[in-house]
Formats: sequence, C-alpha cells, structure tokens
Amino acid sequence: NNPFEDTCVVDQSASVERISGVFGVFDGHGGPQVARYCERALVPYFYSTLANAANPTLGSGTAEEELDFNVQRSLLACFGRVERDIIAAARPAFEMGFGSVARVGACACVAVTTSHGTLHVANAGDCRAVLGRRPAGATTPELSPARVEAVELTKVHNACVEAEKAALRTAHPYEREDQLVRCKRAAACYTKGFLQPTRSIGDLFLKYPEFNGRPNEPYNNIAYVRSDAQRARSIKPPNLPPYIDHVPDITSYNVGTEGGSFLILASDGLWDELSPAEACEIAVEAMDGRTLAGAAEEVSVVDNDAPAVPNALSPADALIRAALERAAYKCGLSMEELKSLSFGKRRSHHDDITVVVVEFHEATK
Repeated sequence: NNPFEDTCVVDQSASVERISGVFGVFDGHGGPQVARYCERALVPYFYSTLANAANPTLGSGTAEEELDFNVQRSLLACFGRVERDIIAAARPAFEMGFGSVARVGACACVAVTTSHGTLHVANAGDCRAVLGRRPAGATTPELSPARVEAVELTKVHNACVEAEKAALRTAHPYEREDQLVRCKRAAACYTKGFLQPTRSIGDLFLKYPEFNGRPNEPYNNIAYVRSDAQRARSIKPPNLPPYIDHVPDITSYNVGTEGGSFLILASDGLWDELSPAEACEIAVEAMDGRTLAGAAEEVSVVDNDAPAVPNALSPADALIRAALERAAYKCGLSMEELKSLSFGKRRSHHDDITVVVVEFHEATK
C-alpha cells in the first residue's frame, strides 16, 4: 500500500556477546513516523541497556539464566525509552496546534535470540510471533514437507479480543462497555471508538490527558475542523486515560541449538489472511522448495537433461504472496486485478503486510 506504514529490523551484528540476533516488525497507524522511529531506535536502546545491565540478585544462577533475565529487563526498558522519546518529540508540536502527532502510533513485536538457544519475544499490539517446529526426522523435503507445528508466542492486544475488553472493564469500572469499546463488526472493535490495538507505542491521546484535544484552548481550536489534516482527536467524557499502554508482554521459549525450527514475525496484515498453522506450512514448503531448487541446480551441472526448476521464493516472500492471493480471492479478484488497483482502493482489500522469517540452524560445536 501507499503510504506503507509498516517497517522491520533485522540485526545480527552481535553487538553484545551471546546475543545472536534481534528482529522486529513494527506496524504503524496514523502515519509511518512512530514505526520508523522504532526501527531506528529500539535495537540500539536494547543493546545499550543490556550492555550496562547488572543483576546482583542472580549471583547463584548460571550465566545463561542471568543473560535471559537481563534480556527480558532490557526489552521492557527499551520499549519504555522509545515511548518517552515519542512523548518528548510530540509535546511541543501538539502545543503549537499540530494535533495529529498525538494520533500516530505503532504496534511492535521484537524477538531476541541467544547463543544458548533461548528465544525472547516482546509484543505490544496485534503483530504476532509464531514458532514453527518441525518434528525430528521431518527436516528434509523427501520426508514430510508439511509436517510442522505452529506455536503462538504472542497474545493479540486488540479490542476485538474478549480478554482485552475484560481488562478495559476492570480498569474503568465507571464506564459502560459501549463507551470503552465500539464494534462495527465482530472483528472490527475500537478502543473509545478510535483504535483497534490496545497496546502500542505512541497513540498519546488514548494514554495521557494532556494529549486529548481541547477545542476551546489557544492553538488547539483550529485543529477541530474535520477537513484539517492536523486536527487532534478529542475523546468525549467520560475520559479517564490511560485506555491503552506501551508495555509489552514478554515470552521466553527454549528453541535449543539443534536447528529445524523457525520464527515468523509479521504485522496483522498477514494474520488477517492466514492462520498460524497455514503460515507455518507455507514457510516450510518454501524452505523445501528452495532446497529442491538448489539440488536441481547442482544436478544440472552434470546432467544437461535435468528438469528446470523455477527460482524458489524465500519463506517471507511466499507468505506475502499467499496472503495477497487470499485477499484477492476474498474480494473476487485475481492477483493481477488486485495489484492493478490504485493504492487507495487496494487498502480497503488488504492491510500493509510485513514478514520476517528467522531460521534456526544447528549451533556450531
């Protein structure tokens, strides 16, 4: 889509010893600015926090246990630091009347892998992390290319999820549910009528009272003309924020060091079209197709009569293609017809889609 509000990060620089990679997907809304800032700032903040971490309470623990604890703590800290940066940048602009800065945000899903085989995932919003596990003996295409188990590592923080509605009711007992969440349909519910995610970075008007538009104050009154692109959003009483927050859920999972598993990080545009099980099967088929294509290329060196094998898609590309095919089918279009739509019309048929696939290989002894 255009504008494309998602972004992602893949960092395998090993800036801190025993961290083998940091990966993230950021799903922007209201504009791409917060997502792009997350892309730039979150990984450096994570590394700097982790490098300075000290944990005297785990003096009797192993080095691996101490690292895992510090990774979790550093993930929490870097989400908070990015949120504070957004507040500091937005406040002077908002006070001058640029009300739109308070309604830009991003869902964030970040994964950290360690050299001892622990995977840590921090998630705020409705991006998802899904682990694909291939059973022992099913790691080659000659066996069972579709044999894979999908393990969901994240919870969806979205107003259409009953657990999120219940949390809002608990936090705001003096507001009716229809004041807290408004649903256009079962899969399209909005916190205070404005936003589907119930956790995100940014979206300050749903968190802090000073970012709720007040039309009778200087500078802000001009921002309430509906045609003004810079208008702020004003939540009508009762307005007792915060209604959403930036704090991520953190999940840790032992993927081991034997290889054979993989991680899919994706914005909700993928999950709108594919289930976790479908996504894992498609990723495995792409991995196996890539293996077969490589084998065919080797054979063709010595056998000119070997059948031609088309270039295999990467797992991430295969997932995006499958999601677009599903979106096209649902609206009665071919892929070519969907791609030919103007960006404005195309967004009504599918959301932005960003996918990162991380393959875990056997550790070098």
